[in-house]
Amino acid sequence: MGKKSVLLGIIALFMVGVITSCSSTSGTEPVGTTPIVLQLETETPVELAVGEPLVLTLYAHDPMLADVQATAIVQNRYDVAQLPATVLVEVPLNAESFIYPTLAEGASAAYYVRVQGKTSSGSVMVDFNKGFPNVEITPEVQTVYIKTGR
Repeated sequence: MGKKSVLLGIIALFMVGVITSCSSTSGTEPVGTTPIVLQLETETPVELAVGEPLVLTLYAHDPMLADVQATAIVQNRYDVAQLPATVLVEVPLNAESFIYPTLAEGASAAYYVRVQGKTSSGSVMVDFNKGFPNVEITPEVQTVYIKTGR
């Protein structure tokens, strides 16, 4: 074989490897979802600013690791005119595969949400005085307490 044939063979093998690696799943692509239902509770009804969506982000982390940033798993925008409200969050079935750093062997992920929005007089956020916004990946209704502030 000539050098040209060997070089073309190497290039062909390289291209097959690139195409195969690009088309394979990496373990961090969604593979279906499971719903969680969140009841966003406030002490008094809150009117949200017109045209401003409510943004809910679901985070996950390994609770056995300290000083590690959580990973955003899902971020959704909801057209909600008033709180309290109920929202549905579709969580990937393989949500734990998105977490970085990866979970320790045998560890279960901990999940929490952040809620952001605007009113005519300020912002909407989680009310940490009523509790940390931990959530479980279950179809049962879970409550997250919301407040307004400046």
